[in-house]
Amino acid sequence: MDTPTRNRISKLHPSVRNEVTRLESRMIENIDINDGKISLTTKGKNRQVVAQISTEDLKRELQ
Repeated sequence: MDTPTRNRISKLHPSVRNEVTRLESRMIENIDINDGKISLTTKGKNRQVVAQISTEDLKRELQ
């Protein structure tokens, strides 16, 4: 997130600022394919999987 955006967030009410921070930590940054599964993961060192689907399920749904 850029500096002007961080400055705007810092001026928010603490409860709103916490919610923005929580949502930011769940933003999808990467799409990974491992072991036949497509995973949407967050950014940063400690990536977390937000959503996952098997490639077979995806193929079946696209037919």
